[in-house]
Amino acid sequence: MPVWDDILTPRDKEVFALSGFGKEAGLGQRPALLIIDVNYNFTGDKPEPILTSVKRFRTSCGEEG
Repeated sequence: MPVWDDILTPRDKEVFALSGFGKEAGLGQRPALLIIDVNYNFTGDKPEPILTSVKRFRTSCGEEG
């Protein structure tokens, strides 16, 4: 059991699960790095609950951002 399990709320754990953190992503055969407006990934594009926002922007903080 990770040391942070006892301090994360059930919502925090759901956010991490929906966001895909902790899963292997891989790089494919021809990886590239393309960065476009990382602010959307942090805050989303409109105020909405975090559990909704991470479905479109996996690293979003939702309306709290």
